[in-house]
Amino acid sequence: MFDGLTIGFIGGGVMAEAMISGLLKQTSLTPTQIYVSDVSSERGQVLHSDYGICFTLSNSEVAQRADLLVLSIKPQVLDKVLAELHGAEGRIPKVVVSIIAGAHIQQLTDGLDNPNVIRAMPNTPARIGQGITVWTAAHDVPDLQREQTRAVCPHSDKKSTSITKITSIWQPRSAGLDPPMSSCSWKR
Repeated sequence: MFDGLTIGFIGGGVMAEAMISGLLKQTSLTPTQIYVSDVSSERGQVLHSDYGICFTLSNSEVAQRADLLVLSIKPQVLDKVLAELHGAEGRIPKVVVSIIAGAHIQQLTDGLDNPNVIRAMPNTPARIGQGITVWTAAHDVPDLQREQTRAVCPHSDKKSTSITKITSIWQPRSAGLDPPMSSCSWKR
């Protein structure tokens, strides 16, 4: 599943680091398959030193290199980053996973001009390998990218119990919100 796959992170904060750490511990990914951009070169150097990943200050460069792009930025900079990535030269990532609070799938698909968007919500214990990630995908996201997302999202190191459908979350369609969170990866 990860052979030749490149994963890019726009934003190198705490949750991105947790995801990078988990990917390197729990998958066959190598550090050279992971690209990170951040506004702080100091933060990038820490991630490069600790994990051996590739770092740049250029969001566009990471987006061009990534097969799977994780948006792990603060909500207040989303519009700026979307504008930067929308006009990026080169290939479009096959799938974009957003862990940005409050960023709706439609906003992301429109802003990136990419219909393959997944919105994920990892919880805090994911930082130590004990959490869950609830996620939902735009309708047209292919199965392979859904499986890659399931593998990339933070989860516990212990034996797996997968929940493939959550039916108890309700949100009114009239509110203009994303589809109900329909999938999650839960390991215990």
